[in-house]
Amino acid sequence: MQDLKQLFNQYGYQLDREEESNILVFSLKTSTYPAVEMVLTGDVDEERLKELHSEYSKIGYAVHVCKQTDLLGIENYLFNRFFNVEISNQRILQRYEDYTEELMSLYDKPKEDYSYISIPYSLERNFEALQGTLPNLTSSLLEVLNQEGPQFVIIEAAAGFGKTSTAYELLKEYVNQKKQTRPFLMELSKDRRANNFRYLLLSQIDQNFDIILKQDIVIHNIKRGRIPLIIDGFDELLSKDLDNGAMDAKFDDVETMLSTIGELLTDNSKVILTTRKTAIFSGESFYEWYMSLYEKSPFSVSRYQLYSPSVNDWLSPKDLEERNIRQDHLKYIANPVLLAYLRYCSTPFENSESLVDHYFEFLLKREIRRQEIPFSKAEQLDIFQKLSTYFSGFNITSEKRSDVKSAIAEYASPYIKNYALGSKDAENIINALTNHALLDRKEEKVGFLNDFVLGFLLMEAFIHYSKDREFKDFLKETSYSFLDKSLIAAAVRCENAKRLFWEVLQGHPAVTIDQMLRVDLVLTGKTQQSISVCSFTSETFLECLIGTEKGSIRECTFSSVNFISCTLDFNFIEDCAFVNCKFENCEFKGSNDNNHFWNCIEIPNSFLSISENEENEENEGQEISDIGLQLQVLENFFQVDKRTRRMRLISRLRKEMGLEEKTLKKVLGFLEHKRMILFNGDKSFISDEGARFYFEHKYER
Repeated sequence: MQDLKQLFNQYGYQLDREEESNILVFSLKTSTYPAVEMVLTGDVDEERLKELHSEYSKIGYAVHVCKQTDLLGIENYLFNRFFNVEISNQRILQRYEDYTEELMSLYDKPKEDYSYISIPYSLERNFEALQGTLPNLTSSLLEVLNQEGPQFVIIEAAAGFGKTSTAYELLKEYVNQKKQTRPFLMELSKDRRANNFRYLLLSQIDQNFDIILKQDIVIHNIKRGRIPLIIDGFDELLSKDLDNGAMDAKFDDVETMLSTIGELLTDNSKVILTTRKTAIFSGESFYEWYMSLYEKSPFSVSRYQLYSPSVNDWLSPKDLEERNIRQDHLKYIANPVLLAYLRYCSTPFENSESLVDHYFEFLLKREIRRQEIPFSKAEQLDIFQKLSTYFSGFNITSEKRSDVKSAIAEYASPYIKNYALGSKDAENIINALTNHALLDRKEEKVGFLNDFVLGFLLMEAFIHYSKDREFKDFLKETSYSFLDKSLIAAAVRCENAKRLFWEVLQGHPAVTIDQMLRVDLVLTGKTQQSISVCSFTSETFLECLIGTEKGSIRECTFSSVNFISCTLDFNFIEDCAFVNCKFENCEFKGSNDNNHFWNCIEIPNSFLSISENEENEENEGQEISDIGLQLQVLENFFQVDKRTRRMRLISRLRKEMGLEEKTLKKVLGFLEHKRMILFNGDKSFISDEGARFYFEHKYER
């Protein structure tokens, strides 16, 4: 009975009357419309029930009778009553329809032509990589989220690679399951009023749920799993200096946000966040954060990493033939924005640069026709290139319409003088530009249409305005997250444009030395400057020359990196570790005297030393009789208290332990074979079996 009273108290009810005839009457007086709930706890006198119903109705109460008898049934009843699940979910489906209609309007297509296209991905469950064939993305997500217990799901992808579309698809699929759930989508890109996640969560709860509902009851139902929480654009809250690639150095900046999420991860909650790719969720600090919470309240964490789309999923063989796209073109158009354009607009393909030109020509011509904008395509591009520097300089992805309109008015003023017949005409032109197809308008905020458009325009701005007095400071203040959008756009540009962009990025304060490697490889196809003591994780390098006289590489770690059709010159690569890397159709030059390969694929046997080949054969579960050596390695997987587990990066472990490389490989190979240590790329973890073995034997030594 106490649990029942507590449940009604959570929803704002007070026990008004406790009848001996198995009738409890709870009253709600905080609402504009006072109401009572009559709960039947056993067999009741129908006449007495009618009397009570009439009594409360006469004094102005809306009377409801709850016929559920078990606590869970009553809780579901209250949830449906207060959250209007069916009506709310109809609104959610309308929100999805509005989203797809907006996407398709760009191509003058009906929303019915929209279809969500799944994207290749990898999945880690509780930090262990899943192997084998994976189902399509939404099926996999629903499979994870429908499991009992609290689930924390992280979806990572590069800028413009389907995070928001996936969030909306998940929103729709949740509703279509017709369960007792009312999902809640937070789009952080549209709400930058504060960098405090707790404040934004409570603020958006107030906006999205009825005013009579207390924040506490929404939080309660998030924890119960009835309100799955989808947080789109978590990286919008990250400070711009988090782009230096360090896994742990900046973890304090996100720990406060994660602590709020951690408070929700109890009972049966489902919390999903999307974010651009960041090293934070790969680092030891995140693992330690997880373990510290897990010990108090166990939950599962699933990390999805989305990759470049498969062209064949977007375009049929007939589409490819009609657009004159050959097999060797596919790698240059694997961008969702360009693939959508090719899918919905029958544009003949010449090369990736002309495809980009056609895409922007399509949008700009459309605006000249639709809004009667008098400016040429070049003039429109110039205005929006300048606007991109305004966004990057202030580190914003959207801004109040009035502020964006003022910026556009300033950048368009030289052209308006040539076309406007008066102030009213000028105002109409500025309004048309603020409503341009290159921009995205949500409520009172305006941002760019997508990350590809922003990245392309910002790249052009760097090329044309890096020395311009009016814009150079904005460009200097540009963070790496904005440069990353431009690098993704640059991947489909011509060699000349890439080279010009590379030249103006030299010495940019936001680009660290390890990020400069990616800048070099994307824009010039080869290492251009020497680097040392850097780490690279989950990257893909295509058709690059790695290791040059000017661009040597020393004491670096490459983890889970996919090298495709690359040339690696080991005359200029020294004392580096390659962990769980794949070399597809690569050429190896020079000799391998002091580089190390752990669990890598497609390395030519002729390149590996005889001793290393022997080592690989020996390490296949070879028995290690020295228990002291095993304990010495296992000890590194605990904090200083020798109790709390920690994740270790193999690349760091091999330097810190001081063991011979061959010995460490043998011990780790044996411990992995015995399932005492689990590996995921460069990351390694002690298992329950490993912890038991360690505690059983450490006091025997």
